[in-house]
Amino acid sequence: MTTSTYAPDQLPLTAPTPVQAPERIPTLDVLRGVALLGILLMNIPLFALPDNISAPLHTLPSSDSLDYKVLHVVAVLFEGKMRALFSLLFGAGVVLFVTQKARTGRPVTGLYYRRMGWLIVLGLLHAHVLLWEGDILYMYGICGLVLFWFRKLKPAYLLVAALLCSGLNMAAFSLYYEHLRTQRLEYLAVVKAEQQHRPLTPAQHTARQAWLETESESAPGPQQTAAYVRTMRGSYWTVAAWLRPHMVQGQTQLVLVFIWDALSLMLLGMALLKWGFLTGEWSVRIYWGLLVVGYGLGLPAALYTWHHGFPFSVAYMEAHPVNVSLYSYPVQRLLLLLGHASGLILLVRSGVLVGVQRSLAAVGRLALTNYILQTVLCTLIFFGYGLGYFGRLAYHQLFYVVGAIWVVQLLGSSLWLRYYQIGPLEWVWRSLTYWQRQPLRRLENLSTTKGYTYLKP
Repeated sequence: MTTSTYAPDQLPLTAPTPVQAPERIPTLDVLRGVALLGILLMNIPLFALPDNISAPLHTLPSSDSLDYKVLHVVAVLFEGKMRALFSLLFGAGVVLFVTQKARTGRPVTGLYYRRMGWLIVLGLLHAHVLLWEGDILYMYGICGLVLFWFRKLKPAYLLVAALLCSGLNMAAFSLYYEHLRTQRLEYLAVVKAEQQHRPLTPAQHTARQAWLETESESAPGPQQTAAYVRTMRGSYWTVAAWLRPHMVQGQTQLVLVFIWDALSLMLLGMALLKWGFLTGEWSVRIYWGLLVVGYGLGLPAALYTWHHGFPFSVAYMEAHPVNVSLYSYPVQRLLLLLGHASGLILLVRSGVLVGVQRSLAAVGRLALTNYILQTVLCTLIFFGYGLGYFGRLAYHQLFYVVGAIWVVQLLGSSLWLRYYQIGPLEWVWRSLTYWQRQPLRRLENLSTTKGYTYLKP
């Protein structure tokens, strides 16, 4: 199978126009489709359970339970990897967008920032109207504003920038872990003082209150959990009143904490696109080598991370001054990410499983629509203003729901692209970006080959 390579230097010098079907890169669409479907594996517990099963201080289910086994597999193979892949592709998309528009000979800055501005707006609507506290569109839009400054850098410099951002991310979370552990140890000192019937100082009273507040947020007790479940099974306004303050905090105070990881992955994606990795331009031998190395080293590293501090508990935190997962996690994630991506690129280049490729590519081409659709379906299934299944399913049962949504998106995306060029939300975003109504229905002179649309000669 021959991949379609993006060649912006062959475009005519005309006004900036949207990317059309012939310019699409097959590997990117398949990778994006897999990433989009995989993200739901991570998001589904947040939609459906009274707390995040991977949250700090959370107590893991029994190792003999099916929940534990499923969590183990998902955490080792997919946790963080799908979001990382999606972030890589967002960075690659920035380069493609800017390069394609720059080749028209017209200024692209205003067009690009309008695109990112509308993405931020979509993220705010996604979070505060559809009530998804795990929204990534807002953060991606913020990152996009920064990435424009790096668009012309050579891949090696982009890689250095990615490493610097990754270092800042690890430093931020190391400080958070140290802060959390200090809180816990100070609280234990207070408990010991109380057991010895010693009077507490004002500082000790403050330390006790600080830890109890942290514990209440990260490891709620049975009464708090029950109250939270009742809230999420309530009306739209009840759910909104609970979630919106948390989302505002994430979109303001916590941006400077979480932005570094996203930026590091996006900068890496920009570099990998410029190097030709993401477009499938490297030799088959190199991709096989990366697959073997990625899985050969990444899987043992991921297992080590799982068994040595991720997710960490109170007992782990008390005993370990340093959480090793903060340093082993980025390494194993990158290795498995390269393994996943190399395997998918080899699949595209092999020409096998054409139907699977076509369906995955369709999901990838409708990534924005499918991402929002996951939120709509999950909130209607789990929240109180829908079916109200919040907290009613075991962890492993959530993946039956994931499978059903995957089927809907794989079949629905392929069916939609039979009649339309792009997804409905992609159409809205594109029309707002160009400030002009864009065509939606497919042109009659388009033909489809192995899931990709090309102009007939």
